[in-house]
Amino acid sequence: MRLREIFDPVALANSLSSGPRFKRAFAIFLVSTASVATAGVVNTVLLTSWVYPFSNFREISLPFNSVRDVAFASVGYLVIGTVVLMFTLAAIAYATGRRGFSAELVSTVLHATAFMAVASALLLAYGLVTEQRTFYVVGVEVEGLKAENVTYSGTLLPSGNPISGSALIARAERMQMRVEPSDVDSLRNGGYLERVLLKGLTVRVNRTLIELGDVDLASIRYDLMSYESLESVEVVPKVSREPVSATLSVAGWLSMIVHSCWSLKIRMRAGRTWAIGAIITVVAVMVLLGVL
Repeated sequence: MRLREIFDPVALANSLSSGPRFKRAFAIFLVSTASVATAGVVNTVLLTSWVYPFSNFREISLPFNSVRDVAFASVGYLVIGTVVLMFTLAAIAYATGRRGFSAELVSTVLHATAFMAVASALLLAYGLVTEQRTFYVVGVEVEGLKAENVTYSGTLLPSGNPISGSALIARAERMQMRVEPSDVDSLRNGGYLERVLLKGLTVRVNRTLIELGDVDLASIRYDLMSYESLESVEVVPKVSREPVSATLSVAGWLSMIVHSCWSLKIRMRAGRTWAIGAIITVVAVMVLLGVL
């Protein structure tokens, strides 16, 4: 396998004249997914510090410090972008009087994912040589909280009456956790307070269900905790992509788009105007859908 047939759209188009080369195309796509997933996991999970300041409910799984979740999201991003590129090019080809979906189109786009593999490798290298970033979790909200063998204390809302007790099972429709104040200096120095609000709290004592309503929780101990869904997570400072990371990602997608459009132009015997129009259309669609 020659690299020129992968990164040069003219050489790729010529190589596809003898067949779609699906084995090579899918091999390149698998390498690209592995590269994207590796860069995502290393930069997001291993090279970034996520500080979780809440002493209670430490079992809550956050999406950005889970290898599985980050890898899945990274691969999903590549797959969605690749599929959008395929469908958009097929629509453009069909609208201009050519065959829509074809083996050549699919293979061309899969070959072009090699540019995302290169961009991910550069992103990984950049992450390894830059200083580790630190983010603090200052707010978490979950739905459908359940705790077993619970001992708790707190304040009923809005009455302000203190409560405490033990229960076999405690359920809350929603739990909101925050730290106050939520500035970086206070979090770094430990000068903050934790606030936990349980909405729609119901406890089971023996065989009796007691509806407590909203509770500002002061302390809680339990043997087992679970929840239905993680609704939101707030971190400081706000997470934003670094200029270098954003540039590498955009460059990878743009290279993939230009490469695919130019190679298909050659295979379809279309003109330069068709290729430029296709590039502009694909970029507009991917920006509209949030891929770029």
